Amino acid sequence: MAGVFKVVVSGLFAAILASYNEPRGAQDWATRYSELLSQSPIDDDPAVVNLPPYPAAKGVYKHNDKLQSLTKLGEGELLLPEDVQPDPTGTFLYVTNQDGWIRKYYLATAKVENWTYVGGRPLGLALDNAANLIVCEPGQNQLIQISKDTGVKTILSTEAEGVKYGLIDEVIVASDGLIYFTDGTYKYPLATWWYDLLEGKPHGRLLVYDPKTNTTSVLVKNIQFANGVALSKSEDYLLYCESTTARVIKLHLKGSNKGKSEVFINNLPGHPDNIHRNKAGDRFYLALLFNRNALYDFVFKTPVLKLLLAWDEKLYSLYDNSPSIARVLELDEEGKPLRLFEDSTGKVIAMLTTAVPSSDGRYLYVGGLRDNFVGRFSLSTD
Repeated sequence: MAGVFKVVVSGLFAAILASYNEPRGAQDWATRYSELLSQSPIDDDPAVVNLPPYPAAKGVYKHNDKLQSLTKLGEGELLLPEDVQPDPTGTFLYVTNQDGWIRKYYLATAKVENWTYVGGRPLGLALDNAANLIVCEPGQNQLIQISKDTGVKTILSTEAEGVKYGLIDEVIVASDGLIYFTDGTYKYPLATWWYDLLEGKPHGRLLVYDPKTNTTSVLVKNIQFANGVALSKSEDYLLYCESTTARVIKLHLKGSNKGKSEVFINNLPGHPDNIHRNKAGDRFYLALLFNRNALYDFVFKTPVLKLLLAWDEKLYSLYDNSPSIARVLELDEEGKPLRLFEDSTGKVIAMLTTAVPSSDGRYLYVGGLRDNFVGRFSLSTD
């Protein structure tokens, strides 16, 4: 792995040197180097994020290619599907698309329907108690309700406690109608979300919208990139993903521990995106967007490399391994990892952001940021 460090760091500095044509003295290069770092779009003092040693790829975390057996749904018509929401009747899937459309995929006929255009880049989906669709749309940073009958959209919320959303991300609705959702980062927009990951500072929030009062409140502040959110079956606690720190946090909503938080699972083998619970209530499915390795963890605790990677998106793309792996982790109610489903080389699917169980518990519907289809994966796969 030391060889990997050497190649990457050498490549970064070569890119810096290549940006200047004429020869320069050592002092002049030092000045230019300082100038370059000062031009980085993130804070000049990014946080040192010291993650625990990443878990070995053995036992539950052993690499595999189980996801390569999935069935592709709506290939070429469902564009980089960030999230999927089955309708209550099991007839179709609501799917978010990169081009601003919410599309329906009909399971019996394989037909894809352009249902409602919300604009921007819709991300998280959920159903409210009247089966209307709730959408997180970070391009315009709106929490949206779409009528199941007419497709007409209503903007529910655009800010909380005077702070506008920066990257409204994922959503879940409780039985009492409260809508819980995350604002990944109030500082950076969707187009440069990875700046927040590199900066490593706590700009994320967990929020709740009350449709009875039309108000939005902040439940938790200072989250290091708030992402997926899920409720327990009894709704006594809520889980939210903290992507930067590779962990999931449990927030108690009821009982003597109401309002208190604890770690649900720590030191994940990748950085978590969305999390979904099955209907039975005994399993959670966690999409891992990145694969942690020595290089990833080294960068997270090395501010100068963070500044360089943020300086040029091409450099960041050399570092980003998400386009070459897909991972879904199955957890029990205690946060114990049970099974890992992978496409370890990204041959069929990669960059997973969501894994949604079907209502009968037989399948996972998976989607992400590389492929133009929704994958249907059988959970009977051993």
